[in-house]
Amino acid sequence: MTKICKWMAAGITAFTMMGGSCFAGLQAVPAYAAVVDGDELVDGLSRDAGYYILPESSKRELSYDDISYLSASEKQMAINEIYARHGRKFLIPQVQKYFNEKSWYKGTVEASAFDESVLSECEEENIGKLLKVTTSSSYVLEGSDTRYITDEEVAALTKDEMQLAINEIYARHGRKFAMKEYRDYFNSKSWYKGTVNPDDFNEGVLNAYENANIQKLSQGIKSRESGSSASVVNFAGAYSVTEGDTSVRLEISLYTDVNIVSAVAGDEVGTIYVEIDIGDEIITSRGYLAKEGTNTYLVSDSDLNGATVTAFSNCVIVLDSCGFDDTYTLVERYRS
Repeated sequence: MTKICKWMAAGITAFTMMGGSCFAGLQAVPAYAAVVDGDELVDGLSRDAGYYILPESSKRELSYDDISYLSASEKQMAINEIYARHGRKFLIPQVQKYFNEKSWYKGTVEASAFDESVLSECEEENIGKLLKVTTSSSYVLEGSDTRYITDEEVAALTKDEMQLAINEIYARHGRKFAMKEYRDYFNSKSWYKGTVNPDDFNEGVLNAYENANIQKLSQGIKSRESGSSASVVNFAGAYSVTEGDTSVRLEISLYTDVNIVSAVAGDEVGTIYVEIDIGDEIITSRGYLAKEGTNTYLVSDSDLNGATVTAFSNCVIVLDSCGFDDTYTLVERYRS
C-alpha cells in the first residue's frame, strides 16, 4: 500500500499518491485512424482478377495471427473486401477501380444505400477485429492501466478478445509471449517492447487498475465458457492490507433488506467501516456504499468519500480519487 503517505493532526487524514497524480476518471474512446489516400490503400495489392486479401474472411472468424502481418492499409482494404463481396460500391476512385478488376466483384449497391444487415455474424466479428488493429498503436482496451474498465466494455468483447485484453495489460510491462499468435500481434504494435521472459515476469509491477481489470476480464471469460452472465458477489466481510508499519482494515456490511443482485445504480446497499493503524494512532471512519455497476460500489460520507470499491470473491479493490487505493484481502466473511 504505497499510497498512504501522511496523516495530519487533529484526526484529519491526507492521502497522496507516490510516483503519480490523482486520477479523475477517464472514458474509453475508440480511436481508429483511417487511411484515406487511395493510392496508399491499393499500393502493393495484387491486381490479379481472382485475388483476395483474406480469402476466408466471409467463412470463418479470423484469428489475430491471420491478420497481424497486414499493414494498416491492407487491413482497411480487407474490411472493404468484406463489403465488396456484397456488391458495395466505394467513394474512393482507386478503391473502386481495384475491386472493378476482380472477377468475383459485382458492384451494384451505392455506398449510401448499403445495408449492413446483409453481413453475417462471422463477417461482423472480422470487421470488428480488423478495426481494432487498423493502427499499429491501437489497444483492445485503451487505458486499461489507468482506469477501471466497465462491464459494458467487457460484454462487448469476444472471449478471445478478453484474453487478448488481459495479455495487453502484461504486454505494457514488456512481457513476452510463448504463443506465436500473441507474439505476432504485439510485435506489430508500436508501443510494445518485449523484454521480459514469461517465467521472469513479476506481477508485482501491476497496479490496482490492472489487477482489477485482469480479474474482471477473467470473470468475463469464465462467464462466456459457462454460458452465464456476470454474477453479483456477496462481499460482506472484513478485509485488510498491510505495508510497513501501516495497516488498514475494512469492514463491509450489506443491508439485509436490500437485494444487491437486483439493486440498480445509485441504490444504497450497505456500510463501510475503515480502521487505519499507523503504529502510534488508530484512525477510524464510517461511510455508505451505493451500487454503481455489477460489482462496483461508490463510497460516501467517510474518509474514502468518492472511492470506488470493486468486489471479488476473496478480495476488494479500492480506488480513491486522491490515491487511497489497494487490493484488500478477505480475512472474515460476514453473513448478509
